[in-house]
Amino acid sequence: TGESSRKKKQLTESELALRREETARKRRNLTEKKLEDEKAETINRLLKKQSKSKAKRSALSTAEASASEGEREVEQEEKEVVIPTTWRWISSTRPLTNSALLAPQPPLPKEKPQCDVPGCTETRKYRLVRDWVRGACGLMHLKVLEVEAGMMEVA
Repeated sequence: TGESSRKKKQLTESELALRREETARKRRNLTEKKLEDEKAETINRLLKKQSKSKAKRSALSTAEASASEGEREVEQEEKEVVIPTTWRWISSTRPLTNSALLAPQPPLPKEKPQCDVPGCTETRKYRLVRDWVRGACGLMHLKVLEVEAGMMEVA
């Protein structure tokens, strides 16, 4: 009897089909349950956000009702403080200064390069392949500059 319990029990085709259907049903139920749990979690999370914002609004309305006119003016001045949208990380061995804590200054506008064809004052859009410093405003002027560059190489 010890030997027969070690061997795997041979199942008929109908028993195998039943077992497959059972596992498929369990799998389906598990995925449905996961989806329902996820949906419930999302709903709860959204409801919590709403309740927090409602609590803030009600707290603000009660605070404003009890505040005097002078306090309201001070609150409005505090609200007008502009908070920078970007920060610059400084990693250094030097000690921090007040200037290092300020928000970064916007970069200065760069002078836009002009077309290198004589007499043209439009801004440059294209660069020469052979001479990366020179460029043109359009394809016609770029071809003119390419011809000039080709003549210089031959000479």
